[in-house]
Amino acid sequence: LYWLQIAAYHLLGVSEFAARLPSALAALGALLLAYELGRALFGKATGLLTGLIAASTPILCGAARFANPDALLHFFTLLTLLIFWLGHRHPTRLWWIGLGAATGMGTLAKGPVGLVLPAAVTFFFLVWDGRARLLLDRRLGWALLAWCLVALPWYVWVGVDTKGAFLRGF
Repeated sequence: LYWLQIAAYHLLGVSEFAARLPSALAALGALLLAYELGRALFGKATGLLTGLIAASTPILCGAARFANPDALLHFFTLLTLLIFWLGHRHPTRLWWIGLGAATGMGTLAKGPVGLVLPAAVTFFFLVWDGRARLLLDRRLGWALLAWCLVALPWYVWVGVDTKGAFLRGF
């Protein structure tokens, strides 16, 4: 979020609008992803209803207005779930990498919940669907590698820079 806010400051100048713009855009993206996920699962009408319901929720509306990482977490969680749904029947290496990168971005946005939340949803879905063996697929390593390449450099850097104080408090 802070990197996006800095970019907005450079483009628009330091202002309240620029500080909140990344959250607003992430919330808008989350609405589009909610529509697409609903459409992919159940059809266009459900996708539209999903987007409208998401747009009416106080949490997403609030996240769109605040200069905090919640909207980014919503966006990357929905992106992870959409990627999962679109490819879970016939997973490819690129699909695994996409899952890892999306959860890595969610982890950068809001911490471990960016990984734990979509991982829990997909785990329980796969167990319910009788496909838990997908969790043993050796290509899961690609997702782990992508997650590590996206999320870990920042955590290592901030841990070293603060001599571990950030990580202990986090």
